[in-house]
Amino acid sequence: MEQLSSNARAPRHSCAGAVDILQNGKRTGWGKVTDISLTGCYIETVHPFSPGANVGLRLTVAGSQLEVGAKVVWTTPQVGMGLAFLVQSAAEGRTIAEINEDIATTYAMPAVQTATDPQVGGSAIHVTNDAAPDLLPKIIQHINERGAMTRQELIDLVKSLK
Repeated sequence: MEQLSSNARAPRHSCAGAVDILQNGKRTGWGKVTDISLTGCYIETVHPFSPGANVGLRLTVAGSQLEVGAKVVWTTPQVGMGLAFLVQSAAEGRTIAEINEDIATTYAMPAVQTATDPQVGGSAIHVTNDAAPDLLPKIIQHINERGAMTRQELIDLVKSLK
């Protein structure tokens, strides 16, 4: 198992993703991934673990899912924690690299950034009366399965109901 140094110079990429935090294979927390790099990520959670704790992460970011070990490097009580990935296989390393590449490529394109991260006055998500009854159960199912829902996942879900 290789701990990727939290001090390594790897660019961080802002993102929006969901994460289940696991200990001994059981979900013990959840949060929102707000940035990621090749060496680790930051998770917003009201119940951060203590620095030095080893956890498992089940990440859903940029349309990809990844399970990877991580070590808590630092915390801000009731806000979140920074983690260093503990990469066990070349496949995990490749998936982390692919996620970073997808995020870097997506957010490098201004039109996509505007569409996925609108500023005040940006476009709203429109739900038709016909789609509304089907939407809430799907949102609840998604949140129950993954612990959180990103804005982009909500947009994709609304589009799939049209």
